Amino acid sequence: MRLLISDVEDVPFGSALPLHANVPGLLLDDELFMLFCAALDDLLVPSVVALDCFAAYLDTGLAPDDFLPWLGALVGADPQREAIAGATASYGQRGTTAGIRAAAAEAAGVSVDAVDVDDPGGVRWSSTPGSAASTAPGPTHIRIRVPADAATTELTESVRMALEPSRPVHCPIEVEVLTS
Repeated sequence: MRLLISDVEDVPFGSALPLHANVPGLLLDDELFMLFCAALDDLLVPSVVALDCFAAYLDTGLAPDDFLPWLGALVGADPQREAIAGATASYGQRGTTAGIRAAAAEAAGVSVDAVDVDDPGGVRWSSTPGSAASTAPGPTHIRIRVPADAATTELTESVRMALEPSRPVHCPIEVEVLTS
């Protein structure tokens, strides 16, 4: 459990709204009940503080170091601040032509300018449910220009595997590695 950050032995820290502030006046004279309210306040304050600061826990620049593994697992990245921030930024482009181009370039180890993506696109609709054309769109063609010594079947397969999680579910992908 996360504790208060302080090197002071006895921190004068309490709830913004203590429990005893909302009890009927009859119970204010009951010493046992007031001790029970104080114990509940001590128990609940860390949770309330954590919830109040939850936005800071999700910010990669402010999150505590021991919180990074959970945050990294949440976005599917290594538990380093830069990797988590990069993963969250890339989700806005995931599945788009720009996102596919960037993921292919990163997997191939080339610049984004060396990757061409031909996306067939298209929309189908029908005013009668279930009567739209059932043919799938053509595949998304990805051409990557690499040096002659880097063009291998392993490179093609690694690019295909890197693109698999981010490709649109209805679009097959064809990867072609060209030598420059």
